[in-house]
Amino acid sequence: MYRFSFSAIVVVVMAVLVVFPIAGQAKDLEVISRNDGGVDVEFPNGCFINYDRYGNRGGHRNRCKNKQFERADEAVRNHMNIHGNTSGDSVSQSQMQRYCQGEASAKLDVRPNYILTLPVERSGSHYIVYGQSPTSGSNVTTFECTFNQHGVFRDVEVTRWANDSGGSSSGDSVPEAQMQRYCQGEASAELDVRPNYISTFPVERSGNHYVVYGQSPPSGSNVTTFECKYNRHGVFRGVEVTRWANQGGNNSSSNELPSQARKKCLDSFGGSAKVTQVSALRPGYWEVIMQNNAGSRMAACTVSSDGHIQDWAEMN
Repeated sequence: MYRFSFSAIVVVVMAVLVVFPIAGQAKDLEVISRNDGGVDVEFPNGCFINYDRYGNRGGHRNRCKNKQFERADEAVRNHMNIHGNTSGDSVSQSQMQRYCQGEASAKLDVRPNYILTLPVERSGSHYIVYGQSPTSGSNVTTFECTFNQHGVFRDVEVTRWANDSGGSSSGDSVPEAQMQRYCQGEASAELDVRPNYISTFPVERSGNHYVVYGQSPPSGSNVTTFECKYNRHGVFRGVEVTRWANQGGNNSSSNELPSQARKKCLDSFGGSAKVTQVSALRPGYWEVIMQNNAGSRMAACTVSSDGHIQDWAEMN
């Protein structure tokens, strides 16, 4: 019979730990939690990517490679699965279907009554709500809303575009060589500035679509950043602002709701109402919870600093 001393067992355990390092502790990236619930990912080469409290990718600094975006996405998913918020940011299972309808409405840029969602399903360690737009017919766009195990909303992923492309794959498509210049023109119109105040970077392939990153003005630290997106056929999908200059273009702090954004939400709510909660999302965007002064009606308004409503959800 062999006998092992305590010290020998310790040596064996330490050897195992050396051979099998703890997952998620890669030395070439760092995940940093922020006070607003979001996280930042930083690489040694200066690539810096931020995510909102739902794990949605926001802006980035310096040139980041596609592989770094993929690794950062995975690191953030793992981080939020471990540290997911189980209180204010979570959505109850009974509300996930309605919540998904609002998020998909904003993602697809259609009215909520053009969105059909199915009852929530549990899939492994997370929840999924499947849906489509329009609500009937065979030529529809299908999507999935995912929530983590704590009920925190993660993303709306389009699984199939109507006509299988969201547009023509020929006449409406933009050649890859022209996407950067095309983006400059679209961003100029979106931001209401002259094209020479727009700087764009070379087109990048991201999953099954193309992205052109840009900013305005072309230099300096106080800039508005944006992304131009194209589907896999090169059909232009839109310009998404990821950060406004001055966190809103009006010298407001990231936690202060601009007056025009507050007014827009309250005007859209209608009647006599009050703001009960304001949450900073990604830079330049806020979630505003409102309640009717004379009743129990509540609504959540996602609004940009310039007063453009991105999403609206009735909460009861």
